[in-house]
Amino acid sequence: MEDKLRIIAVGPTAISLAGGVFEGQYADCGAVSCIENPGDEELEMLPPEPRTRLVLYSSGEVTLEQLRRVVTLAKIGGRMMACELSEPSVPSHLARHVGAPVLFKVGDRSECHTALACLLGMLYRPGTIGVDWDDIFSLFSGDDYVVFQVTKGNDPGAAVQAIEKALATWRGSIDLFDNYLVSFYGGSQSLDMKEIQEASQLLSKAGQDDANIIWAASLNDQMEGMVQLTIFAGVEQNVPKMAKDVHV
Repeated sequence: MEDKLRIIAVGPTAISLAGGVFEGQYADCGAVSCIENPGDEELEMLPPEPRTRLVLYSSGEVTLEQLRRVVTLAKIGGRMMACELSEPSVPSHLARHVGAPVLFKVGDRSECHTALACLLGMLYRPGTIGVDWDDIFSLFSGDDYVVFQVTKGNDPGAAVQAIEKALATWRGSIDLFDNYLVSFYGGSQSLDMKEIQEASQLLSKAGQDDANIIWAASLNDQMEGMVQLTIFAGVEQNVPKMAKDVHV
């Protein structure tokens, strides 16, 4: 099995969201550490395992200095990334500013739940090929933050349909993305290598010329005739129009 994940949930919203992540088929894939009050004088040391950590927080419930302390803690003895839940009306804290090497951005609780489920499925779903934590850290460790979307397509050409839907949603913003993590999930008759390559080429042509794409695929015969596509895309933080043009 791929390296397990420790979610460090900071504040009540994050703790509530993290509570049901490692259930069912993902029960053995990780653990949750809860920090209810990041303002405590001393934060408890994390257990040494798992060494891959995700700091999950809502920007309205933690200050930048509190977040800095948690990120520093999460880095001890491991590698870490962050997931920030920021509603449009709440200022973003951007964990990148306090040293998080990878930052996922979500807009509400539903998006956060979906993003975590898709990420775990990509890494831990039985039969998945093509991606691991090393890929994620190598792909998104830089000056990007990561947004995502999920689309579906039906035969014939289910994977290509799903890519086309994603590109339509991000029309006008696709040139802002420089790295992609792509997951195809569908029936064996709907998802073959030729179609995966065709769909990936569409994404490559639509984005930046030097964009990096890593893809994963897994089969489920109960999804015959359909493909679910998940795309995590890295967005350059220094692009001024990013905030109003990128939709997830």
